[in-house]
Amino acid sequence: MVYPNVLLNGTQPPVNVEEFAPNTKLPMVHEFDLSFEHEFAKNTAVSVSYVGSLGRRLPRFFDTNLFAPTQTTTYTVTGGGLFNGQTFTVPFFGVPELVPKNPPPANVAFCNANPGVCQTGTFRPNNAVQAISLISDSVNSNYNALVVALNRRFYQSFQIQSSITWSHASDFGQSSQTFTPNSGINVLNPLNLRDEYSRSNFDIRVRFNFAAIWSPNYYHGDQRWVGYLANGFTFSPLVVVSTGVPFTPTLTGSAPSQTFASGEIFTAPGGASGSLGVGGTTRVPFLGANSFQMPKTWNVDFRLAKEFKVWESWKLQLSGDAFNIFNHPDVTAVSTQMFSISTPAGAPVGTSNLVFQSNFGKPTATSNTLLAQRQIQVGIRLAF
Repeated sequence: MVYPNVLLNGTQPPVNVEEFAPNTKLPMVHEFDLSFEHEFAKNTAVSVSYVGSLGRRLPRFFDTNLFAPTQTTTYTVTGGGLFNGQTFTVPFFGVPELVPKNPPPANVAFCNANPGVCQTGTFRPNNAVQAISLISDSVNSNYNALVVALNRRFYQSFQIQSSITWSHASDFGQSSQTFTPNSGINVLNPLNLRDEYSRSNFDIRVRFNFAAIWSPNYYHGDQRWVGYLANGFTFSPLVVVSTGVPFTPTLTGSAPSQTFASGEIFTAPGGASGSLGVGGTTRVPFLGANSFQMPKTWNVDFRLAKEFKVWESWKLQLSGDAFNIFNHPDVTAVSTQMFSISTPAGAPVGTSNLVFQSNFGKPTATSNTLLAQRQIQVGIRLAF
């Protein structure tokens, strides 16, 4: 169905439906800051600032075509030192495989004896479709930061711009996308949205920036050739150091179906999968989003330039730029898969194992569009 087409009553193919929440409003962001600045030397000042941002009515997507879970799954962690041997019980949104076409409900024996009045399939509140993805404006985000800066205007051939930021950003599962995901859901448990509150994807706790320009022209003697060689240089370092970005531990596989002694079988509703049998995010169900952090990053760039006076107003400048001059490998991506679901033969009903993945947290990339391996470039410029 393409919006704004309306899904009609009656039998429909097993499709996912998307709908806006009632009274949906545009997102809104409040930004505010308070700064104190003091000059303690000529053209040099230090400042202390508080910066805040409050996001309201941000989007997220969750499935509303689900029955409340009546079963649970107990996972036992195997391997890995952090949670090895521990058990965690989570809801299982599984529903009976055999259900009557018309209420009242009947047991599995009745359905087996009367196949014409029972059905198999998705078994959802609206059984004509699968997921009904609600486009909800229910996410709030909060950002708070303290910034201390030291700045010096270009004075006596020297300039500094530097700052250090301590910050914290959190939200209820903010989504950067403006369309519903393939599964129609980007939360773990649609009936417990408050558990989505965690660190933001953009939560970088500490960041330090330092940039300087130094153009020494201190030789004013009579030896013209000495001044020609000693003056006219410009040194420009740029240093950026920050704590690593957070990432969410994930798992692969789905909660096992549950077969009881009575013969009744509970399986995930049509179109759903995952550790809760509800589809959506593959986050480890007993860990919050962004509960792990990549290693810190640091990068040093440097520019060296030399200017020559060729003739009156003619000037020639030679320059060299080195990006990531120390060729430091900054981790930009890691393996986020922490567990895989594995159900051994003969396991009790409603139980399964979470097998730890040894590659979890190990780097998979050391460059992106912002950070890369060492690069060097040279240039020449003639101004007249």
